[in-house]
Amino acid sequence: MSERENRIIDIQLLANLANGNAFFASTSVIVIGGLAAVLGASAEWQVMLSKLPYAAESSPLLWKLKTLFLMALFVMAFFKFAWAFRLTHYTAIMIGSTPEISEGTAAACRDHAERTARLAGIAAEHANAGLRAYYFAIAGIAWYLHPVLLMLSVTYVVLVLYRREYRSRALRAIRGS
Repeated sequence: MSERENRIIDIQLLANLANGNAFFASTSVIVIGGLAAVLGASAEWQVMLSKLPYAAESSPLLWKLKTLFLMALFVMAFFKFAWAFRLTHYTAIMIGSTPEISEGTAAACRDHAERTARLAGIAAEHANAGLRAYYFAIAGIAWYLHPVLLMLSVTYVVLVLYRREYRSRALRAIRGS
């Protein structure tokens, strides 16, 4: 990184990541607002869902707990994406402050590059945690219909995440295997 004069490409890549994090953070806020509306009109929603075949009935308290559970997942997603957004900005600042490389600064440049890479990795971890919250929240929607459907949906999400994070072709491509 310190050997390249033009770091615009690095900053552009970070800007794209930051935009994605900002999009998901703002979407989380919108979803939280929608769930707050569902919470306020829970009786009407319960009546509507009770007309669906195979939908299990819920007490008003359980209905509110289901909604609060989903809200909690999206609140967590918001905080993860907002923090990832902020960390991408910190990473951009680190890239911009990369010292010029010379014989006397080689070790400092290497240390700076390693710290910058760690910061970018932490940002990615938080963005991934936000995405996982979305996956589980989508599975959590099934709880409104039936608890067994929730269990199946969560199991499916765990399997999908496991495959994508530990067994995917994309991971093999990144690792070079």
